[in-house]
This record gives sequence, C-alpha cells and structure tokens, in this order.
Amino acid sequence: MMTPEQTRLLNKLQLMRHPAFANITPLTMSPEEASDFFRQNLPILEYQTAVAIKPNREMEEKIFWGMNEYDCKKQIDRWIDDNGYTLDHRPNPYFGGGEDWLKYFAQPISQVNLRSLEKHFDEWEIRIPKETREIPDGDKVRKETFSLLELGFDDADPAKLELAVEKRKAREYAELHRITPEQRVEIKSLQAAGKAPAIDRSEYLKMDRHAAEEYLAKYRDNPENTFEAVSYEKKTAPAKTEAFPEYRPSNLIGKKPADYLQRSILRDLAEEGHIATPETKREFLDKIQFITREQAEKLIETREDLPAGAGLIEQCRAYCEFGQIYNSRDVNTIADVRNLYQANRSYDFDKKAALRDLVEEGYISSPDSLAKIEFLTGKQEDLLLNRFGDALAGPRIRAKLMELVSDGSIGTLDDEQFQNLSVKDAMYVISQSSAISRTHNCKPASVKQKELLQKMEQRGQIDLSKIDLEHLSSKEAHDLIDANIRNQFGNLNGPATEKQRQMIRTLVRAGAASTMSASVWKNLTKQQASAIISAVPEEKRKEIMAECAERTAQAVSRPLATCPKPHAD
Repeated sequence: MMTPEQTRLLNKLQLMRHPAFANITPLTMSPEEASDFFRQNLPILEYQTAVAIKPNREMEEKIFWGMNEYDCKKQIDRWIDDNGYTLDHRPNPYFGGGEDWLKYFAQPISQVNLRSLEKHFDEWEIRIPKETREIPDGDKVRKETFSLLELGFDDADPAKLELAVEKRKAREYAELHRITPEQRVEIKSLQAAGKAPAIDRSEYLKMDRHAAEEYLAKYRDNPENTFEAVSYEKKTAPAKTEAFPEYRPSNLIGKKPADYLQRSILRDLAEEGHIATPETKREFLDKIQFITREQAEKLIETREDLPAGAGLIEQCRAYCEFGQIYNSRDVNTIADVRNLYQANRSYDFDKKAALRDLVEEGYISSPDSLAKIEFLTGKQEDLLLNRFGDALAGPRIRAKLMELVSDGSIGTLDDEQFQNLSVKDAMYVISQSSAISRTHNCKPASVKQKELLQKMEQRGQIDLSKIDLEHLSSKEAHDLIDANIRNQFGNLNGPATEKQRQMIRTLVRAGAASTMSASVWKNLTKQQASAIISAVPEEKRKEIMAECAERTAQAVSRPLATCPKPHAD
C-alpha cells in the first residue's frame, strides 16, 4: 500500500491524466514499487540549496526545485532581489525525480513558466492533455484552454480542479455505461431486416447500453418488414471535388509515410465520422497511403480521447489474443489503442529483419505484412519465426551474420553451411552472440535521456567513455541516471575523480578557475571539485571543453601534451 505522500502525488498525476498512472490504485502497490514507478514515469528535476545573507546579517537557507539548472538560478535570483538578500555563494546543482515532484508542485504556480513545463514533459515523451472551459463574459461565453499540468500545483485554480473532477466522473460514467459493439451490430441488423425503425444519427451516438437494451428488447421479436428497411451498404460515388487536396504522392518525397498503427487509427476515425463526412470518406481512405507520419500525428493528437470504433476494437482484440497481452476490454479510446501497441511492441530489430526477409520471399503473406512487423510483440515474433524457422535465411539475416564474422564476434562459416543456413539456425547464432547491441523488448534511449547523461558527464559526475550512447536502451539509460542520482551524495568527502581533475586542469588552463596549492590539489574531495566545476557557467564550460578537445585532435601527430596541474599561487 502506498504512503499518504505517494497517494497524494498519484492523485495529482491522475487529475493531470498522466497516461502511465491512469489505472494505478494505491492499495495494490508497495511503497518501494511506487517509488520506482514514479521515478520511471516522471521527468528528471534539478534543485539547488541556496544560502543568503539577510540585511541584519542573519543567514537563511532555501531549496529551489526546477526543470534545469537555469530554472533554479532564475528562482534564486528572484528570491534574492525580492527580499534584498545577498547570496553567500553560488550553490551546486543536483538531480532529483520521482516523488520529488511533490516539492516542485508545492511552489506557487505564479512563479512557474508553464510553457517550459509543458515542453519539459514533451521532451521526456510524456503527453499531458489540455482542457477547455467556458467562462461567462457579459452576454458572451469565452473559452479558455489550459494544460492539465496546472492541476498538479498545490495552489491550482479551484474552478479548474472542479472542472477536471467533473470531467473525470463523466468519463468514468460514460465508460461504465458505453454501448457495446455487439449491441450496435444487433441494432443495425434489426433495422436492415425491417424489424426496428431507423434512429436519428445524433440520438444513436448518444445511446448508452441501457437505452440500447431497451430498444433491442422492444423490437427484437418483431416480424421482418414491419418497418421500412434501412440499408447500410457503403456508398461508392466519388466526390465531385477534392476534400483533401493536401494529401498527394508528392508528400512522401523525402518523408516517411504514416506507419501501420497511424493508418489503422485514421481509417477508424474516418469510418466513425470523426475526420471525413460520408461524402468525403472514400476520398480520405484512398489518400491515406499519401499521408506522412507528421501529418498523421497532427490528425490523431487532437482526437485521442474519442472512443475507438468497432473495427479498431476488433483489430486490438486480435492483437491481444495473438500476443496474449491482456483483456481487450481495457481498450476503449484512441489513446488506449496507441498505448496498447506502443507498450507491448518489441524492439528486437534482428527478429524484425528476419521477418521482413520472410515476407519479401513469400513465406508470410497478409495485408500490410511489412508494416505490421514494426508493432509485433516479442511473443508474436517468436511464434512466426518458429512457424517458418525451416525456411532459408534471407539477405538481411545473412548480412547480420557477415557483420558478426567481420567483427570477430563469431567464427567463420564454410560456404555450404552458410548457403543452407535456416532462419531458425541463423537466429540462434545471432542470439548467442555477445555482439547484440540492443536489449530485447526495450525501446531505445530518448534524446532527453542522452542529453541528461551528457550533462552529468560534463559536471564530472559520470564517465560515459565506455557507454555506447547510440545503442543505449531506455531502461539502461534510466538505470544509469537513477544510479547517479542515488549516489550523487555518496562519499562526497572522498577523493575527487580523475574525470573531475581533468576538467579542473582544463578550466585552470583556460583561466576560468583559480589555481590552487599542491596540498589542496592532492587532498581535493568530490564535493570541492564539483563546486569548482559548477562555478563556471555551463555555456562557458562547454566552450572550453570543446576547444580543449579540438587542440587534442590537432596534436595527435605530435607528442602528447597534457593540461598542467594547478600550481601554487
């Protein structure tokens, strides 16, 4: 069971409609599990502990939480200016995250740059939706759109909180009483047989499962042709004018087309009348193949809260059953569909390469076979590879084997063995090789994770010289970041690391840091080294380190010269 503080943070995140916390309950998760879950699904924060001198010469200490070092610095400067204080010294920056967001949300919302906060969540690939409320303004009604991130702050607008709670209750009620796909099918079949009368479309869309059951019970036993039959045949008449002129083959020049999942969602939105009208639907469906990924993302982004149609639900049901993931009843909205595919897709690119070979050589044939491979789960990939494992290995897998041979990761293969190699045998060799660069079923590290690791390295807190950032998985990046945050206070009085000493040498040589006596240099601690490095502005520090790297590169052909150690004044 979560602690009261963890439960409070969970409530804030659920009000904000953070997708990862939608179905989490505080009773089913231990404090340790909750702490890990918060760290994994919330962006990293930074904080600084500032010490200021008051006009009466007393000291005051305060902790400032921000999205980055610059954000903390702005808050400290505002605090100093507003109170007439003098900053004792520029504080060191540290990293935080997870439950630390309670401390961030405790600050007044008026002091926060909400646009920067939204951007911070976007950079960590966390989508927090916006909400619109109507405000009476004289005889008119004014609409205001705001980010649900505002609801996380302790002093959030009560009217916005009340609106969010009402909307959540309405969604829960609508979800609980939503008309089922089976009821929709039966209503249409009764109307097509003339057993039941037609229903106005607006009324039909408002119908919940109770109203649907009343309608079905009333007309189910009627004889056929009691009412005029309603035809649901698709109209094939072409549109007289182009309703979607922006979707043309030329769009795809230099750009990727919409992926399989995006196309599936767009088809469903069109079939349900959310994008195209009945008259323009056929044109839209015909032009889906010309829509780019960027265009598809914009179309879907504003419609994620809409209910998924029967066709898309059926597709998800097949996906769930084939991959044995979880009950398809958990999938209701477009956002649920995206989460289902994104959360369960595999990132084992070697298996996907083998499957693409099988498709192109005709072993696997189904509509959109190549496009579907991107979103297959690990279990689905294994089932297909086992089914077609006796087929000859294709060009992609053979190229992978040649790469492993050239790298020395595996021994050479004789020509006959290589020519007769099956998919199953080739995948076994690859899976046993220690040269596999990606963790199975782990998404690659995000740009923001890589930037944060590089920032930690610039501060001398971590050594990335042996880390392959290009092939780093998201989980590996998270573990590195989490370990560094946990250990940033560990043994601060221990000797400075070689990485810190190298940076200080470079800064001293550039005149950005002061020289020190030999005894101070010999006994330099991690905390002292961190303070020296952090005292140099980040931009200047980057510039100095870049210049040093450039000089080193230019001196490769000459005897190596190291940066001098700081000497006594």
